[in-house]
Parts: sequence; structure tokens; C-alpha cells
Amino acid sequence: MKMPSNTYTLKVLETNWFRSKVFSDLMTLQDQYHHHLFHLTITWTSNLGTECPDYLNQTLTRFYLQELCPYLLQVHRVSKFNRQLQPTAIAFIESGTVENKNQHHPGNCALLHHHILLAATGQVSKRLLSICGQNTLKKALLPRTKTQQKKFRYVDLICTSDLKQITNPVVQIPYASKDLWASRLDSTLRFNYPVPWEDLRHTKS
Repeated sequence: MKMPSNTYTLKVLETNWFRSKVFSDLMTLQDQYHHHLFHLTITWTSNLGTECPDYLNQTLTRFYLQELCPYLLQVHRVSKFNRQLQPTAIAFIESGTVENKNQHHPGNCALLHHHILLAATGQVSKRLLSICGQNTLKKALLPRTKTQQKKFRYVDLICTSDLKQITNPVVQIPYASKDLWASRLDSTLRFNYPVPWEDLRHTKS
């Protein structure tokens, strides 16, 4: 069904505003608060649920909060008490084409995938820098004990990953959200975002 022109125009304006705000906020974190910026792309192993955006967003949320973020902070779990150490992260879900999947993500990967923009500082930034590259997440998050080895892990649902430091933000930041107009704005996932500016100003002073 064709979207009414007024509704489409409103959606485009809303999407462009959000993308501009994300760009502005990340650049402020980099330029004024000395954060490093990163772009993480994740594809998921294809199964019955991986063509459902809500299912994949739920999977990414659990992976980020229960596995990736605790690894970056070197804590058992994230909470309000370590919020200031947590990265700022915004995730966008995107459709893929069969041709693009076969070229860049061969194997049993779902078409839907995630682009995640991260801003981090301190030891968290150093850990992200240390795992930049393709398919590094599973190795970095290897379980250390026999008990951990027996537990279900969300990282095992990842088909491919690619983590890059953002060195050309004018190109790389908009690229992560280039297809946002095709989905709902509320399909974006936001961790420690909007940025807690007041906390950052207090820490900086």
C-alpha cells in the first residue's frame, strides 16, 4: 500500500532530524569529551526468527547488555552504578539483498542485520580498539570456565561481525543509518542514549 504523501514527508523529516542529532551528539562526544567512535556491523545466523526485526532487536539488546557491555566494562553485569563507564550506543536494523549477503557475508547469515554506532572513552575505548577487525567478537568473548562454556550465549548467534574505528565520521556515521527511513524510527536501539550531558560535564569539571 502506498504511503500518503504527507505521512511520508513527515517520516522523512523525522528520520533526517534523528540522524542529524545522532551525528551532532557523537561529534560532540569526540571533539569535546575525548571519546573514540566505532562502527560495529553484526549479521545473525539464519533461523526461524531472524527475518523478524523485533526478534533480532531483542537478541541484540540481550547480547549487548548481558555479554558485550560487561566484557567492555570488565564487570559481571551492567547497572545504574556503572552507567558513566558504559559506551553510548545507537543500533540500526537494516535489510540486506541476497547479492550483497552472498558477496560480503557468505554462509548461513540472515538478510536483516545491525549497524551499531558506539562512543567510548578510557579503558572501554582501549578494549574496543583491541578487538577491531572482522569476526573478533566470538574470540574476545570466549567463556573462561567450564560452567560458562555450558551456558547459552547470544554471541553464538552471530554469523559475522566487523568492528571499525570511525576515522571519517562524515561518511561512516550516516552510513550506519542510511536505511532508517525504510523502517520505524522506534526500531532503533539506544543504550546510554540520549547522552547524559550533565553527568559528563560534572565528570569533565
